[in-house]
Amino acid sequence: MEAGLGLVRDGHPRVSRGGTELERVRGGGQPCEFCDRSDRRGFFGFTRSLRRMSCRQTGAVICDDCLDRGGNLLNEVLRHV
Repeated sequence: MEAGLGLVRDGHPRVSRGGTELERVRGGGQPCEFCDRSDRRGFFGFTRSLRRMSCRQTGAVICDDCLDRGGNLLNEVLRHV
């Protein structure tokens, strides 16, 4: 989780604790596998690319919004364990 959040912030490829190679998705490319978005729509209808990362081994893609929500969910669960 930490490697993914760092990657979408600065764009530098990383290797997760489990050895998964992570890289940032550039341009339009593949949408997030969770929310199916590849861009973010602004207030006036303008769009900008949504920061996403992919796993080199599997091709899985997740955006920074979904990655952040996943981290929040895990933190909430861990508080109640």
